[in-house]
Amino acid sequence: MIAMSIRLGPSGPTGPFAKAWRQRPRRPYSPNAPGVGGELHYILAYVFVTGWLVADGSGTWLTLPATWAGWSAWNDSPKTPISYVHRIDVGIKVKFTPLVTAVTDGAQVIEERHSDDGTAYSAWTAVGPLVDARYIDIRVTVSGAYPKIKTMRVILSATPTIEYIEDQNSASLAGAYRIGTGDVRVPITKAYSVIKKVDLTLQSVGPGWSTELIDKDTSVGPRIKIYNSSNVLADAVFDATVTGIKV
Repeated sequence: MIAMSIRLGPSGPTGPFAKAWRQRPRRPYSPNAPGVGGELHYILAYVFVTGWLVADGSGTWLTLPATWAGWSAWNDSPKTPISYVHRIDVGIKVKFTPLVTAVTDGAQVIEERHSDDGTAYSAWTAVGPLVDARYIDIRVTVSGAYPKIKTMRVILSATPTIEYIEDQNSASLAGAYRIGTGDVRVPITKAYSVIKKVDLTLQSVGPGWSTELIDKDTSVGPRIKIYNSSNVLADAVFDATVTGIKV
């Protein structure tokens, strides 16, 4: 499961004449979320000093207040609606459910579109149903008299699969499962889109024995190597716990 609390961009200039910075209609941004690549755009809005996303003003020199006392906000006549789009690269194609919440001022609509290759995307649709993809865009649109987007939280919820292989003698493995003495693939029986973790325990081998995880192959099974106390490949009985995301 991937969870992100997204602050809507870095604070920018706070002085009254930071107009050029404030009026950029689109601004890319990559959040520092570990393991998650992201790209962000905000439309018809700017980042206020609070970190909130606030509507651009639509006032002109002809419609702006004539005196400082007449100003109630820097963004005179706020535009509506405003939108925020955040792109996530999960890294692999996998099934997950996007769970999204946003704190806003105004009426909000939260949508998603997704893609396998990052180029061809599905149509925008209401967020919530199960998605099977590598890339997903989350869009929050807010409308109202003075629309603001304050925070957004995204959770990509996937179902883990755990498989237990017990009392497996590496010497008895054959075919694609046996590469050589002490060099085998764990005989998985479940279907995984990705394997995240493999835990191994050797039985009755004494001190000095060790194991090495070579890969996390999902078609045949993860490749492991078993070494005896002399650091030589050798067969042994092992238990394995394989954790991943189901297809």
